[in-house]
Amino acid sequence: MKKFLIAAVIIICATGLAQATIIIDDFTKNGTPNNDLTIGPGTNPTGDLTATRTGPTANIMGGTCNITFNRSTGNSSVSYYVTGAPPYYAEYSSAYTANEVGYWRMEYGKSANLNADLSYGASAIQVDIVNSDMCFSGTDTRSIPTTLTVTSGKETTPVTASKTINIKCDGTYNFNFGDFTGVNFADVDYIKIQFDFINATQNNVDVAVTKIYTVGTTLIQLAYFQAIPGNGQVTLKWSTESETDNAGFNLYRATAEDGEYKIINSALIAAEGSSTQGASYEYTDTGLRNGKTYYYKLEDIDLNGRSTMHEAASATPMGEDTTPPEISIITPQANVAVQDGVTFQAKAFDFSGIYTVSFSLREPDGGEGIPIGYDDLEASYNSASGYWEYPFNTTVLQDGYYVIFAKAIDNEGNEGMSSVVSFSIRNWAVITMLPSTANNKAGRTMPIKFSLRIAASVDPAMPFVYNEDLVIVIYDKTRPRPILWQQSLFGKGSKDYRINAETYITNFQTKKNFNMIYFVDIVRYPQNPILLGTFTFATTK
Repeated sequence: MKKFLIAAVIIICATGLAQATIIIDDFTKNGTPNNDLTIGPGTNPTGDLTATRTGPTANIMGGTCNITFNRSTGNSSVSYYVTGAPPYYAEYSSAYTANEVGYWRMEYGKSANLNADLSYGASAIQVDIVNSDMCFSGTDTRSIPTTLTVTSGKETTPVTASKTINIKCDGTYNFNFGDFTGVNFADVDYIKIQFDFINATQNNVDVAVTKIYTVGTTLIQLAYFQAIPGNGQVTLKWSTESETDNAGFNLYRATAEDGEYKIINSALIAAEGSSTQGASYEYTDTGLRNGKTYYYKLEDIDLNGRSTMHEAASATPMGEDTTPPEISIITPQANVAVQDGVTFQAKAFDFSGIYTVSFSLREPDGGEGIPIGYDDLEASYNSASGYWEYPFNTTVLQDGYYVIFAKAIDNEGNEGMSSVVSFSIRNWAVITMLPSTANNKAGRTMPIKFSLRIAASVDPAMPFVYNEDLVIVIYDKTRPRPILWQQSLFGKGSKDYRINAETYITNFQTKKNFNMIYFVDIVRYPQNPILLGTFTFATTK
């Protein structure tokens, strides 16, 4: 079945003031003497069905909740899960019954006056709805009228008032004390909450109630509460702007924000402020584990013994940071060829945070490479990708093999370096310019021509690349063992090849009396030879 949860809480009506809690009914607490309770399921008769829950007054106001479940039509039920496995709650279930009509009522103080003071800093009761199934496409189709009734002064001048609100979609719903005309919330004797299921479309609505309680403002005006991490310890500091009838404070610690908080001070921390003047406090929690996050809550105790728990603060103790940050290259990947513009990427992490990341691009030498003027390229952090990035135009470098590594510096000044990544740049294209005829006579001297240009995929204009560091290798690959016929050397002043306008030319004496196929490799030197392109031509005798 579909479900939604109803959690009743008091609104915080004064900024900076503390929250006080008075439990009316808390189904999240185990320990009530009765077993799981269900009324109204199956073929039980229609009409008023009643039951009683009892438990500690800390969990149920007055120790008793009188339940009435009326099912005029349908086959629904109410179940209370208070002694089984957590979480505990009270649930109305319509069991997919059509045309459901009825109500669910819980009463506190029905047989004995509560004599409860709910006025201590309170101003409203708030109902929180989550996981509801009353709305379709955001439209209120199955809202549930919910009525809170309060009676005060039964022993003197009884006053009863009610407020009805419509529970609709997910959200919060407030019962403001100001809407209960004449009720003295300092002397509440009776409380009733009733959910009315009157809409025929409510045949598939479940209601789960977890708590009914008040949270309001006390007479402690807290300026701040902070947790400051140290080496194996956390220093807790708080300050008040005023303290009225304050006896002192307790501090609680947990290892999860919603975990179990345990008191850490051995004695009440005495109040030092007054109704006209605040005070500052400090407490150091020691013996903690570095790198682990701890959560703290501050509780104030007034002179009447009533307590207020403030919202949590957290801190993660850290020792002296001498650990270098972790960093790894994401782009380029190892042994991959890149061209045109590429964005270098690195992933870095350190508990203290990353201050800066830089890349260094070098020619390979078997280690960290030979500097070529592209060291310490400062990266910027991209929050969308989660990487440190540096855009680089690879056309400023010759095609060839390169290495890259990244360096990270954390906020404590520790440096970490990535592994060295090898990659290549491939922006050039070899354009051959052989004779138009295939009938090349054997024994003749042939000009081997080609042009070296930027690839069209990088620059459609394909500008000419002037590079003297080339070797033109001509060989016969058709033999069982290829025979090298000629190698034209690179370098300034070399007569093995020349550049005429935008054409590379080297002369080659072909072999007589043989029909042959020659292979030509264009290789860039000197550091790490890289094959730029290859082509073939043939001769006939």
